[in-house]
Amino acid sequence: MARGNSRRNVEELRNRIQRVEVQLEQVVGIQYGMAVNMQNNQQSQNHPTPPAAVVLEDRLTSILEEFQRLNPTEFAGTEDPLDAKRWFMGIHKKLITIGAAEEHWVRIATFMLKGEVDLWWDNIRETHDVTSMTWVEFEALFFEQYFLETNREKKSIEFAELIQGDMSVTQYEKKFRELSRYGPHLVSSEVLKVRKFERGLKPGIRGKTVSLCHQTYARVVHTARVIEADWESSQKSR
Repeated sequence: MARGNSRRNVEELRNRIQRVEVQLEQVVGIQYGMAVNMQNNQQSQNHPTPPAAVVLEDRLTSILEEFQRLNPTEFAGTEDPLDAKRWFMGIHKKLITIGAAEEHWVRIATFMLKGEVDLWWDNIRETHDVTSMTWVEFEALFFEQYFLETNREKKSIEFAELIQGDMSVTQYEKKFRELSRYGPHLVSSEVLKVRKFERGLKPGIRGKTVSLCHQTYARVVHTARVIEADWESSQKSR
């Protein structure tokens, strides 16, 4: 009996020791975890995570600096609606070039508004939520203000009635290209574009180009320039 009791006592002692060891491991684990948390908290206090707003502003500043390196043009208003169109398209192209996120486009573009246009934008900010304004919405507001429907109609008529007149072929072609966007129905195919261009040429040039029955715009422009150059050369040799 004594030997049996002795064995049980030894077994109980072992179990008790194991339980104590487990408890000690748990205590040590808890203390270690607390120490790690304290260290992390101290590091966070020494190097706090910047607020999201600060990170966003820093990012926008970086994008704006990159944008400025492309020498974007400021816009302070114009009497020619085409100038407004050119400015808008130029800014759009630069925004794509630098790879700016579209959500930042409006804020970057409006940084280039000056004078009366900047005042117009101030009024827009008072009546619209510009923080969430999309590029498409900005485009609609901008063209509503600086490229009215009446101006589009005027340009459409100007294109329909366009002739070379006193312009050189190069000047006429440039004007033709600029105004063609306001009369797309007149140049809806390559052949229609060629015929429209030919009809506006000076009679002496038109007659020769028409006889060649060009089918591409690039070709008829090239031919018109060659004919004009030959005529100018013959005039000088007289």
